[in-house]
Amino acid sequence: MPKCPWYNSGLCYSRRTVSKYGSPSPEPVIEDICLTNKFTSCPLYEKPGPEEGLAEALGVEIRKGYYPLVHVLSEPVNSDCPFYKLMKVGENMYVAYCYITERYITRSAVKKCALYWDKCPFYEIGANMEIL
Repeated sequence: MPKCPWYNSGLCYSRRTVSKYGSPSPEPVIEDICLTNKFTSCPLYEKPGPEEGLAEALGVEIRKGYYPLVHVLSEPVNSDCPFYKLMKVGENMYVAYCYITERYITRSAVKKCALYWDKCPFYEIGANMEIL
């Protein structure tokens, strides 16, 4: 099923949306349009350039191991974990990193890092390594 290339997880990431709302937003999302072949009729839609993807359009730096659609957060999520690092990668865009796993943390796991960091097995490994 075709869908708008600027739609991801209930948010619109088009440059026009970011310009209008200040960040990716759910405001313009109409699933009957965004998730069907009607997406080109949206006033905020613009055709990506020949080699342009979501990351390039938003000016997000792509580095090995971090993928905008999997790792980018639209708001900062802080954690008291000493092995957690939050990095700003664009206007209202952040990624979280775990020093123990040496990996970026997926959006779906970031809240767990914020709320349950002291129960995390990776925290236990780091604490036992005495690198605090």
